[in-house]
Amino acid sequence: RFHDLFMTSAPDSVEPSQNPVQDAGLEPGLLLRGFRPFDRLPPETAAALEPLLEFRRYRLGQMVLRADVMPEGLLLLRSGTLRSLASDPISEEQRTIEQLQPGALAGWCGLVRDEPCEELRASSEVELLLLPATAFRDLLDTHEIVRQWFGIALPAAELYRLLDALHRQEPHWLPALQSWPAIRECARVRSLLPEAG
Repeated sequence: RFHDLFMTSAPDSVEPSQNPVQDAGLEPGLLLRGFRPFDRLPPETAAALEPLLEFRRYRLGQMVLRADVMPEGLLLLRSGTLRSLASDPISEEQRTIEQLQPGALAGWCGLVRDEPCEELRASSEVELLLLPATAFRDLLDTHEIVRQWFGIALPAAELYRLLDALHRQEPHWLPALQSWPAIRECARVRSLLPEAG
């Protein structure tokens, strides 16, 4: 199968002096604020977070995230494209459920759920910034506007995984899954408060 043809590999290393996070020449905080929803952060908060960003580079075909491994942090896609992969409900072969473009965020769904759910592979040369998981969770705890944005965002991987689980329990959900990606356009997130114990 397709996903068996590639070995999982580490991102390419970058010499510290060539790190675009350090050499961007931008006003502190401007790099991070170029990604939604971090454009809503106070400039001083973004500037304090930027030194935590780690630069990553991947080659075509390299695995970036695995669906069975917790992400190290939030991924911010600077350049290139990523394919979000999932198992087809009939053939069980890998299929592309989303193409992530520059400006996209990834990995956060697994961090919020505390359970990995995204499988991403580089479909070109890719440059990413990684915000460590601890810093991302701290940000959610301290900035309501950022927490609200992630509360209503709906990652393709999470919706696909939910529909797949539903169809395995109740076969009548299969047509919804087979109508992908059209079903994604009409899906919405509603956060429910935990029941009082």
